[in-house]
Amino acid sequence: MITLKAYAKVNLFLEIHGPRPDGFHEIETCMVPIDLADVIHFWPDEAVSLTCDHADVPTDESNLILRAVRLMQEHAGYRGGVGVRLEKRIPLAAGLGGGSSDAALTLRALNEIWQLHLPHVELVQLAARLGSDVPFFLFHSAAWCTGRGERVEPFALEIELPLVLVCPTQGCATAEVYRRLPWPQQPRSSAAFRAACARGDRAAIGAALWNRLEEPAAELLPSLRGLRQWFEQHGAGLGVLGHQLSGSGSTYFALCDRMEQAWQCADALRAAFAFVPGQDDPGLSLFVVGNRRSKGV
Repeated sequence: MITLKAYAKVNLFLEIHGPRPDGFHEIETCMVPIDLADVIHFWPDEAVSLTCDHADVPTDESNLILRAVRLMQEHAGYRGGVGVRLEKRIPLAAGLGGGSSDAALTLRALNEIWQLHLPHVELVQLAARLGSDVPFFLFHSAAWCTGRGERVEPFALEIELPLVLVCPTQGCATAEVYRRLPWPQQPRSSAAFRAACARGDRAAIGAALWNRLEEPAAELLPSLRGLRQWFEQHGAGLGVLGHQLSGSGSTYFALCDRMEQAWQCADALRAAFAFVPGQDDPGLSLFVVGNRRSKGV
């Protein structure tokens, strides 16, 4: 058995440049891996099986893990199987890429367990067949992703990004968010954000955060507007440099100047959105995480 972690991501910049002939959308996004991860156990077996500790995660062929297994079997002509146990820690339908990360990790794990020796570029090509975000998770670093998201350009982002993630229990369906998207007449330029990353300027990165999908996601989940208003009113005093939606939602995150400020911000959020199960419970989960800067597993 081998045990590996499938790390989540946040989108620091996300612009939609228009529809594509293949039915997808032309995007430009900066994604960074973060220290929030699913744990997945793999072991060689005669058959293929998947179990999960989260009741809402399907364990049939609709799960990207099993789709990755079947794709690798077909591609490599491998007749053996694998047992997989998923410990789900990344919230579902949250814009954090949990399913895509699980699929990418499965490709890597099977390449090792089955001793297929497929080169990295080949794994990336297979990942693109599974989903637009899947290739990103094979690079273990910040990256610009373009096309429908499958073209990945890794870059070094050596500074720490202290992040507070606010994850509503209710997720956002990506297709529904895109259906509500008004096409921008003038797409937002990424120049200021790219320059901030190149300088390693945390404050400038916070000021240049952008996500075109935030408004259509808030139409689906109005509580996102409440979170945005709270950060606009209280964020500056808590060291928040910027805040926005990740991906198509429903996770809303804040970038802080220092990690201790991120913890203070989380405490303030807990006080502001008090949990009273069955009464005023807002259905929020909070995480304080950093970005992953190493290329290790």
